[in-house]
Amino acid sequence: MPFFNDFSKGGYFIHELLLPFVIKNKRH
Repeated sequence: MPFFNDFSKGGYFIHELLLPFVIKNKRH
């Protein structure tokens, strides 16, 4: 699974990008 491999390698980077976006959506 290439996607799973990319997620495990850049999971933290992706998490840093998505987390603020999710928090903003929850506030609204």
